[in-house]
Amino acid sequence: MEGDAEALPFADAAFDAVLSTYGVMFAPKQELAAEELVRVVRPGGTIALANWTPEGFIGMLLVAVGRHVPPPAGIASPILGPRSVSASR
Repeated sequence: MEGDAEALPFADAAFDAVLSTYGVMFAPKQELAAEELVRVVRPGGTIALANWTPEGFIGMLLVAVGRHVPPPAGIASPILGPRSVSASR
């Protein structure tokens, strides 16, 4: 199924668990994509993310590249990740 990570085509609380493998970190609006994961998982459900960290090899590579080629205006670096998403409802 194809969809927009920032507007998932699913009902609220539709899943017991949701996951993103290197997806949310590359969404243009990471916080919005993370909020969508929270929206579609049932209360008490599981959200699992696999992301590169700034300390790992790929993270260091992304940081180094970002020093010379910053992301487009209005787009957060994928290595920063969503910072202020609350899972409480």
